[in-house]
Amino acid sequence: MLAVAAGNIGGRLENGNFGLALATVSCALVLPPLFQLYRSPDRRTIVLLAGTLALAVVAGQGYMQIMLALLLPITLFLLPADRMQRMRVVRNGLLAVLLALLLASAFLVPLLHFLPQFAKDTDTGFAAATRFDMMPLYLVINDNNFFYTTAFDRLPYPYLYANFIGWVPILLACVGLALHARGIRGRVSILFFGALLVLFVGSGVPLRWLATNIPPLADSVAGLRYHPVMAGLAVPCILAIAAVGLDRLVRTGGPLVELHLVARAEDQQHRRLWQSLAFRPRVLLIIPLAFSLFQAREFAAHWVRTEPMLPHIWSVSDALRTPTLQWVNPPYGENTFTTPSIDSGLKLAIGFRPWHWRDRQEPIPLREADRNGTREGLTLLTMVDDISINSASAAEEYAILQGTGGARTICNAQGRGGDIDVRCDAADGGILVIKENGWTGWSATVNGRPADLAAGQWLAVRLDGGSQQISFRYRPWDAPIGLLFSLIGGCLALWLWFARDPRAQASDETVISAA
Repeated sequence: MLAVAAGNIGGRLENGNFGLALATVSCALVLPPLFQLYRSPDRRTIVLLAGTLALAVVAGQGYMQIMLALLLPITLFLLPADRMQRMRVVRNGLLAVLLALLLASAFLVPLLHFLPQFAKDTDTGFAAATRFDMMPLYLVINDNNFFYTTAFDRLPYPYLYANFIGWVPILLACVGLALHARGIRGRVSILFFGALLVLFVGSGVPLRWLATNIPPLADSVAGLRYHPVMAGLAVPCILAIAAVGLDRLVRTGGPLVELHLVARAEDQQHRRLWQSLAFRPRVLLIIPLAFSLFQAREFAAHWVRTEPMLPHIWSVSDALRTPTLQWVNPPYGENTFTTPSIDSGLKLAIGFRPWHWRDRQEPIPLREADRNGTREGLTLLTMVDDISINSASAAEEYAILQGTGGARTICNAQGRGGDIDVRCDAADGGILVIKENGWTGWSATVNGRPADLAAGQWLAVRLDGGSQQISFRYRPWDAPIGLLFSLIGGCLALWLWFARDPRAQASDETVISAA
């Protein structure tokens, strides 16, 4: 219950970053079946581990996946001492990884195909870094306003640092470290050192050292601009140790305590027993546990809430709407406009994202909303409250036919996603250019006949004069191949789940023979 309400999930939603919360949860779910694999590597455990690994892969963000990849090697210390058992665990672990890759292929195959085209923003100064000795304190600081300050050289973005769980699980974790049983000592130690590793990497100290001392890694490491979010993976490790501590306290029980309530007689010489109550002190643990859960819920509730949509959002979307397919932009950085704009069918241009297409310019929007007025080179169309709706020149039209004589004709384009239809009417032929990035998987037809795409960043085809109907279709080869591999992985997972385990079958036959 505490894991669900912990700050490493609720705090991530401070900026509506659901993808980061999803990645945090998905990566945390890998740990239970992984530990179970070391204890009992049966087929269903393999499937569970493969499924959670696949969820972690497709959950997005990248930060949590990198931290999970750094955390997993520590668990190798849990491998059995017996060589045969160790080889069996390793073999089943590799099978789980292979199955996870198959299940996630619908995402991985297109990603690997496009990966060379990615260019990510970097921060060589590591502005989000914080002191390592502060990282444990973020687990117990229950002041929402604190995370908005720049104290201790932090950025004023709560979602980077908020990991509140409270003092109760911390104290229980200390009990778990001190009183853990012999049979689980190794797992508790791994969880403890794993939590320390996560907090250390999340502070940015090792990342800054790598970027400074190993130049070939500088750009890649500097791409982890918001590394403090990775510290959220320490929370499930700490809560697991706390669960061990709680279990030890509950099992210990303690002495039986009897509580007697008495009433004195009027003569002050005799006592009359009124009521008695017997209990063990462990039942009192419910008080700090409930308090801890209430604290975590209260902290998370600050970030998880609903608010009414701003009344002018839909008016801005209507003002940005264009008669044909065009790139437009809502106010930059205001995420509340994004989903309504997409729901309205608008084609968003730059927006806000931490990556971009390598060595390619972003499409310039024909219309954009701006709270700061009208930039140079744009024309004011209208005002919606205090938001200017500006327009660029006709040169930024989505579909333009560049005639052989230098004339430019604006063509009518309609479409959504990978289906784009354009109609051009021009006396002279030329090259039709639409502001859509060309990439493998695009094809074009002119009046129903296949046409060759011209080289360059944008989709372009050569046209003859007259009325032309051009259709562009995006049908990539990587998506169906990835889906096929995912289907194979799903079938294999079902077979492993429902197939009879040969070890169990051999055990049953042994019992029958003995009988």
